[in-house]
Amino acid sequence: MRRGVHVAPTYLNVPFPVSWRASPRSRAATRAFLVLDSYIYGYERQRSILARDDGGDSTDTAQEVADAIEPRAFPALMQVVAAYAEQPFDEDAGFAFGLDLLLDGIERLLPAG
Repeated sequence: MRRGVHVAPTYLNVPFPVSWRASPRSRAATRAFLVLDSYIYGYERQRSILARDDGGDSTDTAQEVADAIEPRAFPALMQVVAAYAEQPFDEDAGFAFGLDLLLDGIERLLPAG
C-alpha cells in the first residue's frame, strides 16, 4: 500500500446485519466497532508516517521534535519527547496499552452477567 493512501479493510465491505441497526444495543456494538477500527487504522497510519527511511528509531524522531518546538509553549509535550529521546518507543506495547483501554471501556457497555 502506498503511503498516505487509505484502502478500506475487506471486512468493511461486508454489510452490517439489519438487526445491528435496529436496537440501542446494536448501535453501541456498531460504535464500538468503529472506535476499534479508527484506533487500529490511526495507530498504523501514525506509525507509518513516523517511520524513518534512514534507519533511525523513535529516539531520533523525538530529538527532531524536541528541536522543532518551543519547550515553554508545550511543556507536557516536551516531557513526552524527552522520555522518548532517551529510550525508543515500544510500538507493540504502546498499541496494546491503547487497545486494552478501549476494550476495557467497551466491556463496561456489556450487560452484567
